[in-house]
Amino acid sequence: MALDAWRTILTACRYFLLERWEVDGERHLVRRPAESPHLLSCIAGSVTIATTDAALELTVERTAPLSASLRKIRLGGRGTLLAATVPDLWRDVVVPLRAAGYPDEAIARLGGDTSDLAQALSRGADSEC
Repeated sequence: MALDAWRTILTACRYFLLERWEVDGERHLVRRPAESPHLLSCIAGSVTIATTDAALELTVERTAPLSASLRKIRLGGRGTLLAATVPDLWRDVVVPLRAAGYPDEAIARLGGDTSDLAQALSRGADSEC
């Protein structure tokens, strides 16, 4: 399910959130203070990940951690990344997908056979998933 023009949620449960990021040009990512670290794996092309202190080029078959302490990230190049993190299901999945117009039933299906997203949908912002 597309979050925006370049990020798509592939699956989500209490243990992980997996997104596909399509980078073509330059993209900026601002992360929240409570956000978990990410693992970024390049599956096509080449993407440079830059912070105020350093830059790293990811090419096919390379993976890099993205520390939870990093707030502003610049992505550049042309490639596809798989981004994995431990989510807050309400904040990271339910709220943005509802805002994008997806129905609750479709959001719940992202969790597969688990009931994690159904529970997050029913509990709302008080969800601890």
